[in-house]
Amino acid sequence: MQINLPLLLLAVPLLFAGLTFLFARWTAVQAVLGGFTCLVIALLVKQVPLESVVLFAGRELRLITHWSVFGRSFIFGAEDRSTLVFLYLAAGLLICVAATANTPASFVPTSLAILPLLSAVVLVEPFLFAAIFLEIAVGLAVFMLANGEYTKTRGPLRMLVFFTVGMPFILLAGWQMDALAISPDNSNALSIATTLLTIGSIILLSVAPFHAWIPEVAQNSAPLPVAFVLSVLPSAIVFFLLNALNEQDWLRNSQFFYTTMRWGGIGLIAVGGLFALGQKDFGRLMGYAILVDYGAVCLAISLLSKGMSLPVVETVLGILLVRVLSLALWAIGMGVLREFGSTDFANLWSKARQYPLSSTAMLFGTLAVAGFPLTVGFPARWALLRQLAGADLMPAFVLLLGSLCVLVGLARGVYSLLMEPETELDEDELEPLTTSIYALIGIAAVLLLGVFPQWILQLTTQLATAFQNLISG
Repeated sequence: MQINLPLLLLAVPLLFAGLTFLFARWTAVQAVLGGFTCLVIALLVKQVPLESVVLFAGRELRLITHWSVFGRSFIFGAEDRSTLVFLYLAAGLLICVAATANTPASFVPTSLAILPLLSAVVLVEPFLFAAIFLEIAVGLAVFMLANGEYTKTRGPLRMLVFFTVGMPFILLAGWQMDALAISPDNSNALSIATTLLTIGSIILLSVAPFHAWIPEVAQNSAPLPVAFVLSVLPSAIVFFLLNALNEQDWLRNSQFFYTTMRWGGIGLIAVGGLFALGQKDFGRLMGYAILVDYGAVCLAISLLSKGMSLPVVETVLGILLVRVLSLALWAIGMGVLREFGSTDFANLWSKARQYPLSSTAMLFGTLAVAGFPLTVGFPARWALLRQLAGADLMPAFVLLLGSLCVLVGLARGVYSLLMEPETELDEDELEPLTTSIYALIGIAAVLLLGVFPQWILQLTTQLATAFQNLISG
């Protein structure tokens, strides 16, 4: 009996997405089922032997790693293990957090439905067809960002439009690569392919002016879907770009690509930092903090042209890992604070006195994204600053200034949270027990991983092995 591993990875999450949809009224049940599904698939991906025969229940099972459909191939190689494990564990963490307050019933089923598409981004060959699966994933994400009580669609639709604009550039680059395969010496086709892929990449990475959807979504959508869209989805995009650099010498040697990433990152950091200074809403503030973080990723990718491949790739992967943990903690706190309606500073006046753990979780999540010392976000941010300073001081200074601007904007919000209440607090309104437990665990994790970053480094070193050509270049 044969078992097709790529088909299994694409089909099982979809089946459980349908199952969790049946439990729409019981979010805790959805969280347990979804989290368990992600954990089991991650363990399967990590441990399953490839192209071998295994015994199961007395029967021989042959594990196939190649699946072809409509002329496209999905290939599960040993180098794909770490990236797939990252995606499933990151999604599993956020799905488990769904047991906290204020999570839409559509979140868990939609997240599980998106995971096969992100798996396809990693597995599909030729790799440029990953853009199609990213587009479908974004289309599904719209439904969990604008759902139920969160009816504002401007941010999700902007996201869909921008990704739709970026996808053709990636596909057209693939068309030029086909021409390049026929005529390897065709420098014109090589130049066009590089330009198209670079333009598509900066759009997918939400480089300004394609960033406008992020603050809008962060302000007007449920916190947990926002955390998923701003952490798991971009991780798949970065894996796609690293895979492109890993497989294609012409892209890896393109100064145009790296220069565009450098200036795109500087622009994102400048926009995020400047707008963060004047924010009066914790959701939009996180949106602009994420822009600074996106800019940091772009700057890190640009450093690959300087010959520091392994430490730079580890830094990029560290930023992605930190973003998942930080946004999960932020979503735990924001889930409670959103119940008051707007997360405007004025609307949350003195709420830290009534909901201390939720407020602390939200604040520490934002601090970690900003790379504040003693949080999980600091080691990766510090490593990037050192790498940038060794190559060019200007981007390092811009990144430092952008991070400080986010912290100044957050300090203004903290002031409103800690002020004396204008009326007596309702002592009967307490934080949900589940949220309190999750918040305590999350705060402890963010601080411990900030103090002991070697645990993160071990994970990023293992993840980096998926890009052997890149790290050895």
